[in-house]
Amino acid sequence: MDKAKAQEVLTKIDEILRWEEEHGEGQIGVFVHLHVAGVLTHRGSVVDAAAHVDALLPRARESGDPQVLVPGLSAAALLASARGSVEESLECVSALEGMTRGQRVWRSTCLVWPLRIAVAAGKIELAEMFLDGSENRAAWDGCARPAARATLAEARGAMSDAAALYREAACLVFPSLYEGFGLPPLEAMASGCPVAAARAGAIPEICGDAAVLFDASDAESIAAGVLESVARADELRGRGIARAAEFTWEETARRHETVYSAAVSEGPAGSPRTP
Repeated sequence: MDKAKAQEVLTKIDEILRWEEEHGEGQIGVFVHLHVAGVLTHRGSVVDAAAHVDALLPRARESGDPQVLVPGLSAAALLASARGSVEESLECVSALEGMTRGQRVWRSTCLVWPLRIAVAAGKIELAEMFLDGSENRAAWDGCARPAARATLAEARGAMSDAAALYREAACLVFPSLYEGFGLPPLEAMASGCPVAAARAGAIPEICGDAAVLFDASDAESIAAGVLESVARADELRGRGIARAAEFTWEETARRHETVYSAAVSEGPAGSPRTP
């Protein structure tokens, strides 16, 4: 995807966010603040995200309703983590752990960001608590639980266990608009997980013919890519493992040495350097 197309997609996202802000009133306003805060945090706009969390969290605490308090605390934890406020983020995660005990469905929703935040802060025992008493038959839990277990396995250094859990996924969907390299698809391929990824940035070069590529600005293209990846799962697993094996630290070092040697042999303007 070229820069103009990527900017067009981002503009559409901004329009959607503005519409939500303008039309989100009453009870729905709480969910608008929650959604917009999450999007802005992931985009790195932490100052703007903070305004929405500040508007959301007091109302969520006042209501005591887990429908808004659980996602509200999750958004606050994510924002605090993005700001580098480890203590504040862990306070939110700890509060979530306490209030969701005995509530399987709400506890299950904490298997994504709250658990990952705890792991990133080195609080493995806190993260593991969310797995206890959260298992249920919801489709969400069927997706979030293996991912949470894989995250914890990586944190413990059990990489083979993590890879086995990643292989349980139907596929990795990676609709990134720009990537300088594309490590998540490569890690998925190395684990034997089929990949459906955006035809953008460095992703096609990294994935080669071992993944299904789609137009990340087109919802139908994304859906078609996911379906094709699932249909070709066995083929893509084999291709992915073979492709990932081509990327080694030895080869990385060799290519860096080649580039640095070429740079040293040239003058500052690109012309050959004289001894």
